Amino acid sequence: MTVDLSASIYSQYLRVYKLALEAEKKGKTKEASAAYHQAAEFMRSYAKYAIDATVKQKREDKAASLDKISRTLVKVPEGENLRKASTVNTRSEGSESSSADAGDAEFDEQIKQLITRTRITWDDVAGMEYTKAAIKTAYFEALAKKPPRVEISSARGILLYGPPGTGKTHLAAATAGSLDATFFSAKASDMLSKWFGESTQKVSALFRVARKMSPSVIFMDEIEALAISRTENANSANLQVVSTMLAELDGLDFKEENQFVLSIGATNVPWMLDSGILRRFPKRIYVPLPDLELRKAIFEIHLPKKGHHTAIPVSVLAEKTDGYSGDEIKQLCNTAIEFMIHRMNPDSQKIVDQGRQAVRDYTIRVDVIQENEFEKAFEQVKPITDARTVERFQNWANNTND
Repeated sequence: MTVDLSASIYSQYLRVYKLALEAEKKGKTKEASAAYHQAAEFMRSYAKYAIDATVKQKREDKAASLDKISRTLVKVPEGENLRKASTVNTRSEGSESSSADAGDAEFDEQIKQLITRTRITWDDVAGMEYTKAAIKTAYFEALAKKPPRVEISSARGILLYGPPGTGKTHLAAATAGSLDATFFSAKASDMLSKWFGESTQKVSALFRVARKMSPSVIFMDEIEALAISRTENANSANLQVVSTMLAELDGLDFKEENQFVLSIGATNVPWMLDSGILRRFPKRIYVPLPDLELRKAIFEIHLPKKGHHTAIPVSVLAEKTDGYSGDEIKQLCNTAIEFMIHRMNPDSQKIVDQGRQAVRDYTIRVDVIQENEFEKAFEQVKPITDARTVERFQNWANNTND
């Protein structure tokens, strides 16, 4: 996943749009018109970052509607150039942005670097239908219109747990690529600091920025590093981080219309999580090692769907990989492909020695992946999750009523 630099554009849009509303409310029509027009320009720039065509059109329509409001305020007919007033100050007096101290602003900018965009979608995730449905349901219930005098509470915390390599992070990437929401990918290494107190400030900034840029999805990988149980060797710094996370997760249940922040935590060791944190993730989903049918689907994704043919049927490969995670199956496929490429392109090393242009001019030759190439791949890629570990996950799932 790559950094999405549209974050600052969207932040500017929000500031100018708020300024336009304030100016219009005070009867300052020229200022309001200029602010609406500038907000439209920011929205058009933001639309360029949309991957989905429908989302892009939605943003462009929003920009057009803002321009229409701007024209109406200063009575400029459609089709005539809209005269731009002086540059709008994007920091309105008394706004949250202007009142925040320099320290908060610095941490907010760091958090914006965690905003990610990916082209992976739900279709790229084999299986996990229940998990995908849970995320879609939470998004739908939060943003869809509610009937008059009816309150509907949507899930604001989902915990994904299971052995390493079972697709938890891949699912998060698909969430980023499939929802029209600001997506924050926050690993523990991004949030923890050697300086006392900085980790808690980063955690607060993460949720603060996510609220500002709602609808948002926060994905916290290796969440146990941030929310280790307060009964397990926790020092004062750990306790502060856990306390801050508890407070921020509680704060997600706000009632402002059309605001939504979904927290998704992922862990390979759920039994290390603080009990208070677990209660803030009411929907806990076990992501187990793939069964036979899911292994077939994973092989299909990494072989036939990528244009590769095999001498061994995918069904046979799936039977031979009982106990493998999805990530290990991917490694197995890639390793077998490497052996095939080496066989079909024996002069690849010499071509590299001829220089970059020679490599660019060369077309890689491919062939059916042979049985012996998979055998060599199996020798190199072994499953790391044993039966005892699987049993521990299942027992934890049963004991926590998942």
